[in-house]
Amino acid sequence: MLDLPKQAVGSGADAKNPYDSFPRLLLPASQLLEVERKARKLDARRKEDAKLAKEELQTNIADSELFVLPSKSEACMSLGAAAH
Repeated sequence: MLDLPKQAVGSGADAKNPYDSFPRLLLPASQLLEVERKARKLDARRKEDAKLAKEELQTNIADSELFVLPSKSEACMSLGAAAH
């Protein structure tokens, strides 16, 4: 029986990279060319950066102040006080 490398197909859910939909051979790092090893490291770094950016955005949203409008009675009271 032939021992062929496994193939992975991009999920398409993260279709930012147009090449994700093409099958890729999953080879051990020792069998990759230098440029392929660097590309994998770069892809991993970009993925990590995107994850950290998303987490930071969520943190910024959670930490932002929330403005609360006055209730109807508070608004009427302030308008009544301003009229006098």
